[in-house]
Amino acid sequence: MAVILAKYAGFCFGVQRAVSTVYDIIEKEKNSNIYTLGKIIHNPIVTEELEAKGVKIISDEDIDR
Repeated sequence: MAVILAKYAGFCFGVQRAVSTVYDIIEKEKNSNIYTLGKIIHNPIVTEELEAKGVKIISDEDIDR
């Protein structure tokens, strides 16, 4: 079996935009609580990095109704 590596790899436009937006908010709102409704990406490395920077992942069950 041959393994062919793609020349380019990365996130799709929507995921890249979401991740970039969260990183921008982290920089601009250093003393604020930042939450995402669910994981914005399924990549555990990125998710762990965001959590290490203080981003909290919540579910719709966490929201008061």
